[in-house]
Amino acid sequence: MQHPSNSYNNNTHNQRTQHTQYKSISNYAGFKRMTKFCKTRVPKHVEEGIEAIKDDVEAVKNFGITFGIALCKRLLEVGAPGLHYYTLNSSVVTKAIVDGIEVLAPAELVATADV
Repeated sequence: MQHPSNSYNNNTHNQRTQHTQYKSISNYAGFKRMTKFCKTRVPKHVEEGIEAIKDDVEAVKNFGITFGIALCKRLLEVGAPGLHYYTLNSSVVTKAIVDGIEVLAPAELVATADV
């Protein structure tokens, strides 16, 4: 998970090309490893939520999906021009988040797939 304050902010690029980077929560060990490695500040409610379910693989995955949908929707609401997802070869949670955001209608997704 990438905290919004650690988002990509390279002033050498045009503002319209900047995207907020996000790594979803798909498993407890990976979450702990990545947040430590990236020195990510994790909000207390997220840390407490994940700690309470850390031994339940499906609960962690569902937490990651629910939290990811809420966070990504909020980021888009406040003006993020786009979202860049890091899946690290684990796309199930990310796909569920993208499906849950419902930014584009299916017809629009098909129309942009060839671009």
